[in-house]
Amino acid sequence: MYGFKLKMQYELKANKGGYGIASLICSSVGLLLFLAPYFGLPLSILGLVFNNKQRKTNTTGMGIAGSIVGIIGIVLNACALLFIGAMLLFMGGLSRMGLV
Repeated sequence: MYGFKLKMQYELKANKGGYGIASLICSSVGLLLFLAPYFGLPLSILGLVFNNKQRKTNTTGMGIAGSIVGIIGIVLNACALLFIGAMLLFMGGLSRMGLV
């Protein structure tokens, strides 16, 4: 009976920070890839999704850091995406491709 309780407690503690670590890693990679926003933006959003899952179980420092880095990554990736789109539009890249 006691072995089962200890095993259950160990499994609950072992799964404590998995989503927080995943949130921090995805958000950090998304932030580093802000010059390639088609890859960086989904990774930053995925980091926030993992942070949401982490907050349902408990809040850790990694989860909070992942949330902050994810928000910064989303803002930078969105700005980079808008900048790239504006530069393509300004330089006539879209009109040459027949998209506008």
